[in-house]
Amino acid sequence: MGKSNKILLCGCSGVGKTAILEQLLYGNHIVESPTHPTMEDIYTAVIETDRGVKEKVRIFDLGMPDGNEADIPKHYLTLPD
Repeated sequence: MGKSNKILLCGCSGVGKTAILEQLLYGNHIVESPTHPTMEDIYTAVIETDRGVKEKVRIFDLGMPDGNEADIPKHYLTLPD
């Protein structure tokens, strides 16, 4: 396994970013379950590519209360690959 790839997941509050992410990673999201606003979560996963190579991925799930991209701290914009 080489270097870890980084993904920044951001968008308006309440649209289902975390729900989609948890469904993809864990397959356990329950529809219409109570939601809690995300401030910041970091997920780490090992995925197998279509070439059969395993790669480590870090996903930064960033909540944006008012959906304003100007509110994203600048250091987050340097994280993703």
